[in-house]
Amino acid sequence: MVSILQAYDIPHFILNRGFGGLYPGMKVHLINGQHVMVPADRASDAKDLLAVFRQPPTDFEADIKLGFGDKLRVIAELLIGGWCVPAKRRRVHEDENS
Repeated sequence: MVSILQAYDIPHFILNRGFGGLYPGMKVHLINGQHVMVPADRASDAKDLLAVFRQPPTDFEADIKLGFGDKLRVIAELLIGGWCVPAKRRRVHEDENS
């Protein structure tokens, strides 16, 4: 997107570009989401140029049915990589008689 905007001399600013690149992986909108911003008078030009990025893919991988092995792998990844789902932790209380 940036290359297209540069090619057509449209000034732009990528909001959260530096910090958004620090933590690749699971996308959390407020932490590593990046937004392309252009001046209001050039917004229609930029919207026309970047319209191809807004079209949904036609052969999206998630539309394909998962086999038994794939489903098993997803469950294993959920159990092993459970770090992305916050867990409730018990607080360790100090002994009151100390």
